[in-house]
Amino acid sequence: MTSRGCSSCTSGPTTMRPSWHGVFGQRWTRPTSRGRVPAKPMQLSNPGTLTRRAVLALSAAVVGSIGTGAVARCRPARVLLVCQFGSVKSAVAREVMKRRAAHRGIEIEIRSRGITPEEHMSPALAVALRAEGVDTRAQPLTGLASTDWRRQDAIVAFDPVAKSGLPAGALDWSDLPSFNSDYARARPLLAARLDALLDDLRRRC
Repeated sequence: MTSRGCSSCTSGPTTMRPSWHGVFGQRWTRPTSRGRVPAKPMQLSNPGTLTRRAVLALSAAVVGSIGTGAVARCRPARVLLVCQFGSVKSAVAREVMKRRAAHRGIEIEIRSRGITPEEHMSPALAVALRAEGVDTRAQPLTGLASTDWRRQDAIVAFDPVAKSGLPAGALDWSDLPSFNSDYARARPLLAARLDALLDDLRRRC
């Protein structure tokens, strides 16, 4: 008597394709039919060496992360601006620098300080700044403290009296024209110096 096998009990023979290598040199075999091959732990054909394909894959991942900003950047640069009263040159420069840095995609933290804090802006300058959308009161008027210049990447003094109380490395911009009486001439000079300072801060990163 000839017995017949149950057709529903077997899934038929399984044909195996030749083994092949993955990106990191691992080898495995894939079936071509419905049969399944038991999972095996991944093994490297040469554990000590990455294949060329692996190197290319890793390189693409790194480039992609840079393009999307995934790679950590430097911390924002810290800038301290100091003038006699803290309400004109340092305050105006602070807001102009913030705007120019944002336009160039440079992250900075800017503070302005006064040696003897006092509202000292002329009506003509107030009108000019209002037309430009520059708000010098975006930060409160604050006097310079002995701890303010610590951990700064750049310090700018707009007056000789301000320069005298700052570290030796502070930049001296006291030769800029008066903002109160000659802002039209002072503004392009200020912008050029701020751009040069931003370039320097970017190179340090």
